Amino acid sequence: MSKRGGFTLVELLVVIAIIALLMAVLLPALNRAREQGKRVVCLNYQRQLTSTWMMYADDNGDKIINGDAEEYGQWQPPAGECASGGFHYNEKPWVLNDWSPATLTVDQKKSQITKGALFRYIKDIRVLKCPRANADEVRTYSFVDSMNVINTKVMNVGAGAIVFKSRIQIRKTSERFIFIENGGSLSGNGGSWGGWSAYVNTDKWWDLPSLRHGDGTTFSFADGHSEYHKWLDPRTLDAIKTDTTGVLQAGNKDLRWTQVGVWGSDVAGRGTGL
Repeated sequence: MSKRGGFTLVELLVVIAIIALLMAVLLPALNRAREQGKRVVCLNYQRQLTSTWMMYADDNGDKIINGDAEEYGQWQPPAGECASGGFHYNEKPWVLNDWSPATLTVDQKKSQITKGALFRYIKDIRVLKCPRANADEVRTYSFVDSMNVINTKVMNVGAGAIVFKSRIQIRKTSERFIFIENGGSLSGNGGSWGGWSAYVNTDKWWDLPSLRHGDGTTFSFADGHSEYHKWLDPRTLDAIKTDTTGVLQAGNKDLRWTQVGVWGSDVAGRGTGL
């Protein structure tokens, strides 16, 4: 009676085929689990940042920190709006200019962040960067423009836009954005500039959100929570992927949602074709 020495070639091929099939089934699930893990970290970072935003207000008579990053006014000479008479007079930015020029090194970006007014509360620079960011990115979150970023007399985002200087002014805190996960380049699908904005009612994108987590973006809110929002309108994804702003998208529910988050349901989200 002969003993079997091992697998036949056919049997080995069958085993390999089964393993390949199992990998094909399991890998998407593993990738989804890995992405969800990174998304959880990203949301946690935004909650931490929002906590530091609250701490700053607690220590400064409920004043909201200057959410600009020297896009609209320089803290050091030549003076911009941080100078006397400016919208941000005597308000040190939360981070200094860490986005321009595009040739800034990682160390230079970090230095600009640590010089900002919020870093004494943040302390750990890692919370400013989404786990899915590129190696040369340091900050991937921005304030929305209503949180003491822009001067609406200069930047016309639409009628009714109110930029808050004090936390007590914020109504319906559970619907109002503080931070958005911005991108990492200096064009539409990215650009962690001085702030992120939306038109009050016009059916166009002013700035585009990032697309680091599947088909959605992470946000934090004035009541301290953070959440992941999946974009529902295919035109939103097309705009982000093609880096296209300024195109009418009548009835886009994603636009409605972001307009309310930035400017509030009292004035935003009604939509016009202007």
